Amino acid sequence: MGKTFIILLIIYTCYFNNKVHAQNMTMTIQSSPILAEYNTELDLETTRLIQKAVTINISSTRRGFNIYARLQPSVNMQLASMPPEPFGIKVNSTSLSISNNFYVAKNIKLSDLLICSFSGNIPRSAKVDFDVLLNPVGYNFEPGFFDYSLIFTVSER
Repeated sequence: MGKTFIILLIIYTCYFNNKVHAQNMTMTIQSSPILAEYNTELDLETTRLIQKAVTINISSTRRGFNIYARLQPSVNMQLASMPPEPFGIKVNSTSLSISNNFYVAKNIKLSDLLICSFSGNIPRSAKVDFDVLLNPVGYNFEPGFFDYSLIFTVSER
């Protein structure tokens, strides 16, 4: 197979909070751009895992938070030409007690997807590590460069 796909995932974060309590929560995100090359049949047909690709540290005086993720293709990409759901995400580890559902991979979509939720008292700080999955993209796309951003939104409860 002579097709080559290159997918670049750039991690961004958005943070929205209650304007009345604007200083209740702080957050940092750690990640590096992910460059995924699809050169072989195995690359196109199997899921690849990047462990702890994203780390989010949260400090809050409120009770709980939700973390959402969504995929944003670059402005130069046409939606019809992009592989469907090229990425998945799941919690790898956290210092909090969360539902086991968040440790199961979910495909990232163009709309917000709840990827972690915590409803108890937050200790001094909380850390959540996420794995990113490179989903198989198949053979129905022209070779090219696909540029995506992964947008995180964190909201207090």
